[in-house]
Amino acid sequence: MDRVYTNPLVLKHLWNKQTNAVGTVMSNRKNLPKDLIKQKLLKGEITFARCGPQMFLKWKDTRDVLVMSTVHNADLAPVTVRSKVGPLEKFKPQVIIDYNKYKTGVDHGDQMIAYYPFNRKTMKWWKKMFFHLFMVSTVNSFILHKKTKNVKNENLRLRNFMINLASQLANQSDSYPRFNEVSDSENRLKGRHFISKIPPTLSKAHPRRVCKVCAEKVKRSTGNRGRKETSYYCSSCNTPLCVDECFEIYHTKQNYRIHPEAASNYTFIQPQERVKKMRRRRFPGQPLDIGKLVVALNDPRNAIYASTVQNLPSM
Repeated sequence: MDRVYTNPLVLKHLWNKQTNAVGTVMSNRKNLPKDLIKQKLLKGEITFARCGPQMFLKWKDTRDVLVMSTVHNADLAPVTVRSKVGPLEKFKPQVIIDYNKYKTGVDHGDQMIAYYPFNRKTMKWWKKMFFHLFMVSTVNSFILHKKTKNVKNENLRLRNFMINLASQLANQSDSYPRFNEVSDSENRLKGRHFISKIPPTLSKAHPRRVCKVCAEKVKRSTGNRGRKETSYYCSSCNTPLCVDECFEIYHTKQNYRIHPEAASNYTFIQPQERVKKMRRRRFPGQPLDIGKLVVALNDPRNAIYASTVQNLPSM
């Protein structure tokens, strides 16, 4: 049995149905001997407890192994295992030997998945589920690959299979268009498209947006963030575009990112430069004579500074 389903109540129910069972068990299950679970063992040591026909056994190997059975006792048996220095003889509980011998399906698949885990801590549950299902499908494909008759190397390991699979997926990734690129091409290369002025917003009477063709071209060629603003966009695609070449390139070329005519004059906007420009726009320039000062104070944009100068505090 898989450790997800093994617990004392299930084994008791199966015993009453005249069915024996053996399986690994999780340490947080109810009605387990907590003192044995917390007991520290050296490698190769065992501890066990019985309750009627049920036996609970803890064995220390590379890590703690917890198992329950209604068939076995706590006997040990010699086995030969592989190691870095060659074959090595050691003693294992008989219940562990039988479990490894007869386990199939989910247990065997979980064991193979645990060999090369690549899970990372994440706050998004769907990422963990996706990579788990991806690893399950990888192990299943490896098992099916081993069962085929035309396999050249019968000693193929899961590690080598995963490396070959990753290389093949990486080589074929560039030959297939992305989903958003397919839908984007179907929309922008068909139908009728008209260029229009970007409509005003509550905060801007004449808004400007970054041209999509220029930005993609610069990002692909240099890796930096290129910026070329425009006041026009395609109302059907809702995409800002320059009037001259970019509008035609975007609606006629399959891959508009590599077209040489796009992004002829662009500027790189770095974060520090943007902050400096915002600070310079926040404060008006300082006039050099009294005449320029009067003109600056009468400017509606500097009304707050004019009221500050005119309403001096009383001494």
